[in-house]
Formats: sequence, C-alpha cells, structure tokens
Amino acid sequence: PDFSGTNIQNVALMDRFLMFERMTYPDVDREVSILKNYGLEHGTASKLVRFAVEIRQSANRGNIRTPLSTRLLVAWVRLIPTLGMKSAMTSAVLWRLDDDEAKFYQSIAQRELGLDFAF
Repeated sequence: PDFSGTNIQNVALMDRFLMFERMTYPDVDREVSILKNYGLEHGTASKLVRFAVEIRQSANRGNIRTPLSTRLLVAWVRLIPTLGMKSAMTSAVLWRLDDDEAKFYQSIAQRELGLDFAF
C-alpha cells in the first residue's frame, strides 16, 4: 500500500495561515483510558499503548514510515472481541503496511504482546 503517516507541511503553505496547532499523541495514561472505554482491561490496554509508543518512536527515528495512530489503535481494539488480538491486528493494521513494515510491526508485537507470527 501507498499509505504513510502525516507529512511535514511545506513552509510556503504554512505561511498562508496565521496560526496552526501542533498535534501530538495523547499521553500514555490518556491513551490507556481511551482503550479501556472500548472494554479492554487495564493490563491489555497498557501493553497495546506501549506497543504503539514503540512503533511511533521507531517511525520518529526513521526506521519505518508508518506510525500507529490512536484512531488505528482503537480500530484494532474494536475488532479484538470478534477476531482475537492477532487477527484483529492483521485486519485493522497490518494490511495497510508494505511487507517490510508489516514484518517490523509483527516482530514488535511478538516481543511485546506475545503474538506468534510465522515468518
């Protein structure tokens, strides 16, 4: 797929606006609270948020192009009751990524979440 995270705005475009808001991810406690609103228990929500933070840090370092947004994390969580953790991750997240990034996500998920992906 040809999807990636947000791109830095062109300076000329930014000059057309008097002000802009810098958006960041919610802090860890807030993001855990968001996931708990969708029925996850605290421990699982914390693990998923730690996973998302590690993915985002990897994207910030340039190791991958596609960070994991809170919105996509919620989409994943909403599928867990029906599909289970691994299939929900595949359906909500992995299909959007190229093969190398999907393998990167899977290796982190295997280490941090105990999900078993055959390589």
